[in-house]
Amino acid sequence: MSSISKQLSSIGCAGRKMSFSSSEIRMVLLGKTGSGKSSTGNSILGRKVFDSKVSSSSVTQRCRRVAGEFRGRHLTLLDTPGLLDSQQTPQEVQKELRRSVSLLYPGPHVFLLVIQIGRCTREEKEAVRQIKQAMGSHALSFSVVVFTHGDLLEEGTSVKDCLIDECKDLVELVAGCGGRYCVFNNQSSKNKNQVSELLALVDSMMQENGAVFYGSKMLEKAEEDLAQELQEEWRLLNEKEQLLKKKQEAAIKELQREEMKRDTLQKELDKLSQSLEEQSRKEEDRKKQIEDLLRRKTEENQRERDIQMENQRVEKRRVLALQQELKLIRIKVDKQKASEENLKRQLEESLQRERETCDTETSALKRQCDEKCSEPCNETIKKTSAEKHSTVETVSGYVQEMGLVGLNVALESVAAPCCIQ
Repeated sequence: MSSISKQLSSIGCAGRKMSFSSSEIRMVLLGKTGSGKSSTGNSILGRKVFDSKVSSSSVTQRCRRVAGEFRGRHLTLLDTPGLLDSQQTPQEVQKELRRSVSLLYPGPHVFLLVIQIGRCTREEKEAVRQIKQAMGSHALSFSVVVFTHGDLLEEGTSVKDCLIDECKDLVELVAGCGGRYCVFNNQSSKNKNQVSELLALVDSMMQENGAVFYGSKMLEKAEEDLAQELQEEWRLLNEKEQLLKKKQEAAIKELQREEMKRDTLQKELDKLSQSLEEQSRKEEDRKKQIEDLLRRKTEENQRERDIQMENQRVEKRRVLALQQELKLIRIKVDKQKASEENLKRQLEESLQRERETCDTETSALKRQCDEKCSEPCNETIKKTSAEKHSTVETVSGYVQEMGLVGLNVALESVAAPCCIQ
C-alpha cells in the first residue's frame, strides 16, 4: 500500500507542474449524501449558489447546473443528488452520468468525486467500490478525488496519512484517478488556493487526456463495459450458484449417508445398550444372589458362633458346677475319711479293749483250765481265742469295704470320671 501511495504522491506532484490550461471547464460533482458536494461547488465558484446544510437526506433533489468564472476561466458545475449512496445500483449511477453528459453537452471535462474526511467505514468502502464499478476505469481517468472537511485534519497531518493509507479501497480509487486528489475546507470559502490547486490537477488531467471531454461515446463504452462486467458477474454468480447447488446436493447426499450411518450406529448403540442393560441386570441379580448368600452365610456363622458361645457358657457353667460338686464331694470324702478314721479308731479301741478283755478272760480261763484240765481246756481256749480274733478282723474289713462302696456310689451320682479303691 505504501508503494501505491508514493506513486500517487509523485503523480499528483507532477500534475501540479503542468502549465496546460483551458478557458472553459465543465465539472460534475458526485458523492454520497452529506459528503459536501454543494459546499464544494460554492467554494469553487466563490459564492453560494447551491443549497448546503448538514442532513441525513439529500438536500439536492435533482441535478442543477450553475456557471461562473475563476480568474478569467469559465467554469460550469453540475450538482447531483446523492448518487453514490449504498442503496444506489450501478445502473442508476450510469443513468445519472448519462444525464450529466446531456446537461453538460457535449460532455464534462472532469468528475469531482467528493468524499468526506473521517473513518473509512464499511459503508464508505461500499460507496468507493460502487464508484469504481459504475464509472469504470475509463471514466476514472477523467476524475479527481476531493476530500472535504479539511478543517478536521490535525495540524501537521495529511489526508494521505490519516485516511488514504488506512483504506485499501481508497488507495485503489485514487490510483484509478491517476493519483489526483486534493483537500477542501469549505468553512473558509474565500480560500482561493484550494481552488487553484484543484484546477491545476484538472489541467494536468486534461493534458493527459488530450484536452478531450467525457462524451456520450465514452459513456456508451462504459455502459457496455459495465454490462459485460455485470454479465460476467452474473455468469460467475450462476457458476457459483451451480457449484453451490452441487455442493448442497453433495452435502445433502453426504448428510443422508451420515443419517444412514447414524441410524445404523444408533441401532447398534441401542442393541449394545440393551445388551449392556441385560448384562447389568444379570450382574445386579448375581450380585444380589451373592449378597444374599453371603448374608445367609454370615447369619449362619453368627448363629454357629452364638451356639458355640452358648455351649461354651453352658460348658463353663457345667464345669463350674462340677468343680463345685467335686469340691463338695471332696469335703464329704474328707468328712467320710474323718468319720471312717474315727470309726476305725473307735473299732481299734474297742478291739483293743476286746483283746484285753479276751486276754484277761483267756488268762483267767487258762488258769482255770490249768487247774481243772490242762489239755482239753487249752485246745478249747485256743479255739475260742482264734474265733474271736477272726470275728474282729471280719468286722473291721466289712466296715472299711462299706465305706469305700458308699464313696464310689456318691462319685458315680455326680458323673465323676474317677473312683476310690
